[in-house]
Amino acid sequence: NLLMLAKNIPVFQTKSFMIGFPIIFILDDLFYGVFHKTLHYKRIYPWIHKRHHTIAEPYAGYWHASMEHPFEMLGGLLIHYFVLNILIALNCLDITSMVTHLFLKAILSIANHTGTGIDTWFFSNRTHFEHHKYRNCYFTQYNKLDFMIESVGGLFLKIFDHVAEMLKKELLVK
Repeated sequence: NLLMLAKNIPVFQTKSFMIGFPIIFILDDLFYGVFHKTLHYKRIYPWIHKRHHTIAEPYAGYWHASMEHPFEMLGGLLIHYFVLNILIALNCLDITSMVTHLFLKAILSIANHTGTGIDTWFFSNRTHFEHHKYRNCYFTQYNKLDFMIESVGGLFLKIFDHVAEMLKKELLVK
């Protein structure tokens, strides 16, 4: 869908950049936060996300940020693709918003793993340091939206637990 429509997406539109760019940033991080919280689920964590947390206090920027399982990378890209398709449906996307978001996403991901203290109204890498230290808080990357992740991600994981228990009982019965 996105690739087929790319030739019809404008390079820059004021409306798309002023409305679409913040929406990309918020939705991408919100969905990623739920995905990230799911990676911390006890049945998934040792297989996929544990490698990323071998460093309790990340300081080496890109090198520590990139210590992730290919499934994590694929999940992040699919979330980005999904969000872009939402914006296409809303007619609120331009190439400038997409490229700016990808650039900031990469830069802020590196900043999250530098060991420096950056704290702004929308981004704090201090929260990501706490996430690496305690591993049970601050699942978003950039936005201060973790209060939403706790409710949405918590509900998702309760459903996941319920389905896992149902499957376990079903397998034991047979």
